[in-house]
Amino acid sequence: MTGGSGGAAGDARFQITAGGRTVIGFSMTGDTIPSGSGLLTTLSFSEILSDTTELSLVNFGAITDSDLNAYNVSLEGLIEHPMDCAGTYYGDLVVDDCGICGGDGFSCVNVVLSFGEVTDQSAEILYSSPVDIGGFQFDTDGVELTGVLSDFPDISYSAETGIALGFSLAGDNLPAGDGVLATLNFAPMALGGTLSVSNVSVSGTSAVSLASTDLELLEIPASV
Repeated sequence: MTGGSGGAAGDARFQITAGGRTVIGFSMTGDTIPSGSGLLTTLSFSEILSDTTELSLVNFGAITDSDLNAYNVSLEGLIEHPMDCAGTYYGDLVVDDCGICGGDGFSCVNVVLSFGEVTDQSAEILYSSPVDIGGFQFDTDGVELTGVLSDFPDISYSAETGIALGFSLAGDNLPAGDGVLATLNFAPMALGGTLSVSNVSVSGTSAVSLASTDLELLEIPASV
């Protein structure tokens, strides 16, 4: 305990002192608290040492009149101090949908990626996600990119590095469920080839990183 303030004791200009588990309130000028009911005082403390707090007069506690005559007192009430999932009293951490205390709810989310329709000049990358998708980035190898299409309005790619990036400056998302993440367009190859997609990064809303499956090598048919 560190002290007490306010309530009827404060109105009566009582001095409130506290130390350890003991609180004393009195008036140096003989002021008293009028009969009736209401808030006696508000106790403050610096540390919670138990799951519950109970008021008690113990051996020498008393509530008296101005002549120090003790009243018969009935004390009721038990304060239960709530604890969050990390064991902190009055903390605000909760267990998320993935069962993680204080988690962001996305650590158990896994976005499944796969290839869809493939031609000699294009390949679809499909997604299956339980949450909305806010953006993607990945590296391509084995083809010369000529374009990237997606429902994301902000798309960029590099034919030199093979990196493709998709997002929305306006905060739009691809909806949870199944859909096309991106369609890669590339230069035709007379003898065909293989497409490799690696270093995949998929984000959810608020740029939260989402786990995703790896894509296997894709055979690209020879151009006709």
